[in-house]
Amino acid sequence: MYPVPGFYQWINLLAKASLFLFGIVLFLWKMKWNTYVYILLTLLWVLDRGSFADRFRQSVREPFVLAILVFCGLLALGLIWTEYPIYGEHLIWKRYFVYLVFIPYVSLLNRERLPWAVAGFLIGYACVAGMGVFQLMTTGEQGVVSIAMSYMEFSFMLGVGFLVSVYVGGRVNDRRVKAALWCLAAVLLLMQFQQYARGPLVATVLSSMLLIVITHGRELRKVSGLMTVLILLVLVFSWNSHALQKRIMLAEQDITLSQENNYNTSLGYRIAVWDIGLHGIMQRPLTGYGTGMAQGYLDRMAATYKGGIYRDTPKFAPTSHFHNDWIDIGMRVGVPGMLVLAFLLWGWLQIFRNHGLTALGMSLAGLILIFGCTETLVVYRKILTFLLVVTALAVGWQRVNRQPGNYQSDSTG
Repeated sequence: MYPVPGFYQWINLLAKASLFLFGIVLFLWKMKWNTYVYILLTLLWVLDRGSFADRFRQSVREPFVLAILVFCGLLALGLIWTEYPIYGEHLIWKRYFVYLVFIPYVSLLNRERLPWAVAGFLIGYACVAGMGVFQLMTTGEQGVVSIAMSYMEFSFMLGVGFLVSVYVGGRVNDRRVKAALWCLAAVLLLMQFQQYARGPLVATVLSSMLLIVITHGRELRKVSGLMTVLILLVLVFSWNSHALQKRIMLAEQDITLSQENNYNTSLGYRIAVWDIGLHGIMQRPLTGYGTGMAQGYLDRMAATYKGGIYRDTPKFAPTSHFHNDWIDIGMRVGVPGMLVLAFLLWGWLQIFRNHGLTALGMSLAGLILIFGCTETLVVYRKILTFLLVVTALAVGWQRVNRQPGNYQSDSTG
């Protein structure tokens, strides 16, 4: 029973509006607004129709939700043995708790609210992509400066859009819709090639190959044809991409300088922090150094480790994370944290598989894994939130349009 007549109707209306606006401002909000949005979604989830306890138990049955709770719980526990839990200007460790927003967001989705959430998301995505294209064509600048989106975030957003477009295009039966989605995918990939971000681009191409193999594994002729088309697109776009050619040239210079023990480069800096991070994990494999200790450890060890060959790297870039998901977690909460991260990624894949979206789930998991080899995903908060929303909408769509327990695999391989 609700305290006043029509209470649920108001909650339902607020839920629709919140889900719609959440999609539109997904990339637009400032950091300080995040907390208010998350609190609103959580409050609406708590007040939604039915017993909250029952709805919470239902949510935890999803392996991904359970993995999120375990992952965030371990990170919170890691604050206990952190010497300086608020060390560092950017407080990167706090961004890991963004995973929690997935729980109320996906729980609020139902048949009535899903169209509002999808509409808001598509409007927001189209606006951001349009701003990025307009900026690139008029000023030549990377990313989306007007909303403070870096080229790394924008490239990753384009990559996810490409994978989803290819996936949905491969599943629809209407030839016009299929052609439109694949044309959209080609445009998104072309736009991604114009960005300086190498990691997201490589991850997108490799993940799209994985998507093709999983979806059409038994149809060798079709796999060969799609792979040929993809390779031709990559070659053509690479040949015409000044941004990619410039980044490849810089990578070659970075390799040369690193061989001369000069680590004040993009690649050299990563080599330095990976080396220091792996050393730190071996020193404290069971507990790590605490959830907030990444920057402090890097700054101290750079001056002395291996005779100080990395002493200048903190001057090259702010030391707030380890440019690798696994090393970053291992440094914070040790090998147990790395195992829980693996559990989180397994749960992420499972929620796709449990709803008949195996191919899409594996391609996105591949994207995350490959990207996480050279970057720390959680640093790019907008990317992480975007991925969680894509996951929630895909799962919500399947729940609404299919009967529970009757999901069919979308892969043939």
